[in-house]
Amino acid sequence: PTHPLRALWLASWSAMGLEWSERLDGSDKRHVIAARDSLLEALSPLGFPFAVPRQDGRLMAAVDNLTPYWGAYLPSETADPQGLLGQLAAALH
Repeated sequence: PTHPLRALWLASWSAMGLEWSERLDGSDKRHVIAARDSLLEALSPLGFPFAVPRQDGRLMAAVDNLTPYWGAYLPSETADPQGLLGQLAAALH
């Protein structure tokens, strides 16, 4: 399931995309492409939420987005976060 803060971010992102597309209707193609690229490539939900509490009270921090909808969170004491993230991404593909 998606965390409520990430769901809120995604809903806002979608609404902003609709607003931009309405405002850019009939605009120069370069402006439309720039807005599309900003919306799809420059804006990211990484850090929404920034940290997720575990049952033992410790926090897991956001380290990367696996998809636009799923973020990866790891404990701060993870020895090789990039290696673990690579294993996780490979396992999900």
